[in-house]
Amino acid sequence: MSTTTKPAYFDVYKDAPNSWGWQFISINGTILAESRQDYTSEQAVLRDLRTVQANASSAPVELPDE
Repeated sequence: MSTTTKPAYFDVYKDAPNSWGWQFISINGTILAESRQDYTSEQAVLRDLRTVQANASSAPVELPDE
């Protein structure tokens, strides 16, 4: 029996009428990031999610001043 590991992925969900969101799920099922707002349409959530996908890999990490 072979086991396959599902890669990390973005999960788009609808949790109420006119309330959409997204989560980034790791390979072990942990939620690593999620939207902080409710989107009113699938198109709106996908638009912002695509912006995250396009910019995340080049975004700098900002640490707090000590």
